[in-house]
Amino acid sequence: MGLHPASAGPSWFAPLALAFLTASAATLILAVASGGGFRFLGEGRNAPGPRIPALLGGLAIVVAFGLSTTSIGLFGDARYLLAIMALMFGLGLWTTLGHSSEWIELAVQVIVAALLARLAGVELRDAGDLIGIGPIHLGILALPVTVIAMVAVAQSLVLMDDLEGFRAAFAFTALAWLSAAGAASGLDHPSRIAMLLEAALAGYLLTTVMLRAWARPRVFLGNAGSLMIGFALGWLTIDLTQGPGRTVPPVAALFFVMLPLFDAGSVLLRQFERRERPLERNDNGLHHYLFARGFSSGQTLVTLVAASALFGAVGFFGWKLGVPEPALFWIALFGFLLYHAWIKEAWRKLRGVYFVL
Repeated sequence: MGLHPASAGPSWFAPLALAFLTASAATLILAVASGGGFRFLGEGRNAPGPRIPALLGGLAIVVAFGLSTTSIGLFGDARYLLAIMALMFGLGLWTTLGHSSEWIELAVQVIVAALLARLAGVELRDAGDLIGIGPIHLGILALPVTVIAMVAVAQSLVLMDDLEGFRAAFAFTALAWLSAAGAASGLDHPSRIAMLLEAALAGYLLTTVMLRAWARPRVFLGNAGSLMIGFALGWLTIDLTQGPGRTVPPVAALFFVMLPLFDAGSVLLRQFERRERPLERNDNGLHHYLFARGFSSGQTLVTLVAASALFGAVGFFGWKLGVPEPALFWIALFGFLLYHAWIKEAWRKLRGVYFVL
């Protein structure tokens, strides 16, 4: 096993710097292209809506991530992750430009995720000791549960708005916990891979913040980049908890990506209660509620990142302090039920102020 990132010396920071600077430079190039670029296929230069380069923020991230993993000799370890990121980015871009059915997009996501997860051996075979009767081995259900988990994380991220970098900021927080957990459990390569993706995301984030401050054309993840990042988070979370040498229980890693899952799960339940179509975008998420309460975009971003960091801390320190897995599971389950009950009641009280649910 190689050195951990914390003890690898100055040589380890070179690929991190490469990921950061490449993502930053690529984001700037896309911003320039967006300022005088072209719009959606089949539309004129002066047509309304964002220009195509403005929606390609994910491209800057995946290129930077690919170059940095190759520079440090981790391309072999990250090749399937890079493949699913590239394919999901392409799928998201295709559905954005073609306005295809969300069900067709979902079916393709399932097929691609299943094939690559099986090829890479990244499957949720052991769900851990969730209810105190010992480890739950999934057997033949491992691959279907793996795909469901990845799709759930990805879709929960897509359902968030891309305002002020909400999606990227959450992903950055989740990657920080994933890399910390990998390093703490002695998993050198998974930890480094998460850190490289985090560095690329940091370059993208910082550059978009500067573009906003300079009142320059901005770049967004869009659905394509969000889908790509969401599947990467799901992939890394499962890979961190499964296989030889893995000591992070799945329920602890769940806390690293819990905030968007809670929010998306509650939105989905409320859609079923109102007999609305599932997966349909709406304005009932947590960030919409905060906006309705008068929070600014910046305040909402800080609130969501702080909440996500707190959830991650519960999972990380719960694991490190030896909190039993069933206790973490019940905390997660009752936490979701409490959140769902609270957000429903909160929206009910605001119905006459903002909009009717």
